[in-house]
Amino acid sequence: MSCKKSSTTTTTTVNGPSIHLLTGSGYISKDTSVGMSAALLFGISATAGNGNLTRLLVQRTFNGKAKTAADTTINETSFNYNLHSVSQGAVGVENWSFKIYDSNRDSASVNLTVTTLATASLK
Repeated sequence: MSCKKSSTTTTTTVNGPSIHLLTGSGYISKDTSVGMSAALLFGISATAGNGNLTRLLVQRTFNGKAKTAADTTINETSFNYNLHSVSQGAVGVENWSFKIYDSNRDSASVNLTVTTLATASLK
């Protein structure tokens, strides 16, 4: 008589984080045009996958020069953040990148463009 040991393999699906920009009154959530030095408000919402969220990095690039608008260390399963900023004081196109990282080194991002015009805000 022999005994067979049954083995069970468990497969875990690895899900990365998710990020999106909030919509609603006052929030910028898609490509937009504004006047020079206009107030900008971005609402960021992120949710963890299989690993806790660890970092939010927001960068803005204007005329080929990237600047960090926010770089926040966190340890959460969900995260909401309002980022207040000001549009450029010169006419041009600025690319914004919002990126969330998790403890598994996965990331998710969302991008948009803010075009600064010489006229009053068109938002």
